[in-house]
Amino acid sequence: MAISIVDAVRSKLSADTSCYGHCKSPAHHHMINGTEGQIACFSCGGGYVSRVVMYSAEDGTEQLKSFVSRTVNGVMEIRDEDIRVATRHPWEMGLEENSAGEVILREAYWTQHYRRTKSDDPARATLFRCESCGSLFMQPLNSAAATCTGCAHAGGGVQ
Repeated sequence: MAISIVDAVRSKLSADTSCYGHCKSPAHHHMINGTEGQIACFSCGGGYVSRVVMYSAEDGTEQLKSFVSRTVNGVMEIRDEDIRVATRHPWEMGLEENSAGEVILREAYWTQHYRRTKSDDPARATLFRCESCGSLFMQPLNSAAATCTGCAHAGGGVQ
């Protein structure tokens, strides 16, 4: 029985990784609401977003750059060179029977505070994932808030 690309992403590309730039704890894969399964992030238990990934058949570099730029709302500058692309082939995704071996999926990804944006400032503006609603929001790295302001005001989480 053939599996879909969405199922393949969930089974092959969503393994935990280490939180990068924050704590080294496990970072979990989370699909981002409202993106129809195209965009996900890896975040640790503290909500710090290590990486944002866009899954698509074509090059999603511009779409991911636009998404991240809107999400950080001008607080960080997102440049073309900040977005990297990985290609996936059928044998990597468990989809050998669906293809003749060509690239079937591209992962455009942005890693927070990597290379040119790396900083040791504990109050630097940082992207987090809300533990209550799953939305992405900006706050200082050293903030103890685990929820976005919308959920905090609504009583949806601990500040």
